[in-house]
Amino acid sequence: MQLITLTPIRSHLNLKVGVNEQSQGYKIFLDSLSQAAPSIRVQQFRNEKAYEKINVDDRNTLCLFRLKQDYPELQAQLDVQVYSNCMSIVSICFDLEDTEYGSELEAYLQTKTTELIDRFYREILFPLLKSLPQSVQPSYLETVGKFTGFTDINMPFTGDSEVEQLWSSSLMRLSHSEVAENRQAIVDWLRDTPCPEDANKIIRGEKNHALSWLHYVLVEEQKGELDYMLEAMCLSQYVYAVQDVCNTHLYRAISDAYLENNTHSAEQTLDGIRAITRMHTCAYQESLKYLQRDKKQLIEQILSGWDFNKLTENSQRLLDTCSSRLKDIHTSRSEKSTFYTDLILVGIGFISLFDLAVSLSQYSRAYTSNATLGYRDVEPSGFLTEIASWETDNLLMLSCVMILSLLGGYWYAKSR
Repeated sequence: MQLITLTPIRSHLNLKVGVNEQSQGYKIFLDSLSQAAPSIRVQQFRNEKAYEKINVDDRNTLCLFRLKQDYPELQAQLDVQVYSNCMSIVSICFDLEDTEYGSELEAYLQTKTTELIDRFYREILFPLLKSLPQSVQPSYLETVGKFTGFTDINMPFTGDSEVEQLWSSSLMRLSHSEVAENRQAIVDWLRDTPCPEDANKIIRGEKNHALSWLHYVLVEEQKGELDYMLEAMCLSQYVYAVQDVCNTHLYRAISDAYLENNTHSAEQTLDGIRAITRMHTCAYQESLKYLQRDKKQLIEQILSGWDFNKLTENSQRLLDTCSSRLKDIHTSRSEKSTFYTDLILVGIGFISLFDLAVSLSQYSRAYTSNATLGYRDVEPSGFLTEIASWETDNLLMLSCVMILSLLGGYWYAKSR
């Protein structure tokens, strides 16, 4: 009997927004990735006729590469699937003989899984992910600490830090001959899942799997027969985990957008995570058409059991809130720009009134003191003569009164 834990973790690898298999130079990017880290298994890039074999996946468009590590002292094999948006799925297979299910076994699995993932990430995976952006061309990988949208994972990560593990689910994998001797273990294993009745169906041979929630069971006639179910569960965990993380970031981004004084920073964060969320939804839907039909149907069934549609609906509501807040930010910025423009124009107009008063005073006095300025007039200008007789202070005071009157009229008009 094998016990396998599946754990989504936050990992320090992120493709630039918009990069996909259709991006120019993407095959060169994958080849460069393989050369930079020969120990990893990079996804296959299909450039030939599609669906030549219908009993296998045509290609995997989501997982960027895989890496394995053995831990003989714990009888464990670790397999990590690294995806391109700060998410990886770590599966650890424990070969445990003559093991009975109980709280001690559950605690052991959770503890060892957490310890192994932290150790593996610090010693092997994080140094690799940190070096890749400088080693791979084209430069599609974002530098660690400068990821678009994922603000929390941009914090410095040190060798003593613990990688963020979202949850660990557990899968019991048995051969058909092992079912009879593990009947009670299967019943206990599935007791608290949404479908505990699956245990009796498996014992009677009516089902060969139970994949409802956190505790899973696979029963195989031949070794590796149900590998596609394990792969489907890993992919389902990834799709659900990314959507959950995106929702968390959307909540945080919305909070920052309403509370943060720096609207430019809030706008960049909102715009980034909004684009990532939408790209994830598109990438998931695009990947489904390349999967083996049994695996595709199983993934949809698993996600349906997890109410994934409600999670995506909530994402859409959060995206609408983000769009509304971005619109509010743009409107507020536009109103401020309009206000400042009006203020400048009003200031220019008021200064012009002062300039007009001074010019009238100067010209009227020059007119009355120099007869040549009005020698063609039948008689001297009464208006300029009157203006010339006013004291300069009185003329400027009159200008101030006119400016204040106009300002009051302008304010009244704007308030309406």
